[in-house]
Amino acid sequence: MAANIAGVWVGRDIVYSYDVEVQTTYRADGTMSRLAKFSEDRRGYKVSFKGRWKVEHGQLISDRDSFSGQTEHSVDEIIAVTDKNLLLRGENGRLIHFIRKQPAEMSAQIQSP
Repeated sequence: MAANIAGVWVGRDIVYSYDVEVQTTYRADGTMSRLAKFSEDRRGYKVSFKGRWKVEHGQLISDRDSFSGQTEHSVDEIIAVTDKNLLLRGENGRLIHFIRKQPAEMSAQIQSP
């Protein structure tokens, strides 16, 4: 299942109590990075995280550094993973839906007649 998750995923998530647009890259070597974009008071912000991930017993487990310097640990249940969609249930029971981001060259081929 981990091989199906490796890749770049986009969607919305809650990060530090903000509803944000996120792009998460899960690499086959177990490393990950996440870029979160949000706005507050008409100002745009970008926050990036780096960490590690793995799949165990149908759960996506990730550990990443936080702003406080401590490691954040999350365990999300994998509901479904396809070529295009990743559906997780967060620790708080909330459903999280991500869409696989297509490489630029694939997007260009899809848009051309």
